[in-house]
Amino acid sequence: MGYFDLKFIHLSLIFAYMAHVFVGLFYVDSKLTKIFSGILSIAVLGSGFMLLPRVGIPHSGPYPFWILYKLAMWLVLAIATPIVIKRYKRTAKRLMWPYIILLISICYMVIFKPI
Repeated sequence: MGYFDLKFIHLSLIFAYMAHVFVGLFYVDSKLTKIFSGILSIAVLGSGFMLLPRVGIPHSGPYPFWILYKLAMWLVLAIATPIVIKRYKRTAKRLMWPYIILLISICYMVIFKPI
């Protein structure tokens, strides 16, 4: 697979994952949404690691800061979201704006690669 094919798949998976996360924030009892969010989260991680050699970064590392930042934010989104949604069902809707800010910061790191 070429670089642009993998990038398209990665971006499509990110879009689908975030759509499921936002749906999960508003429909907290939807079991199917939670299952698809978990599957899409792992697929996003896999497609991201498939893209690394295409941009000249070996899998063995060392990784630039922007990749470590993306990985940390992926962990926050993939692990913290289901926990927060389950424990704080009434206030889960308030997470939409912090997630949008988080996505903007991730996009900034990916596009500009400051460090």
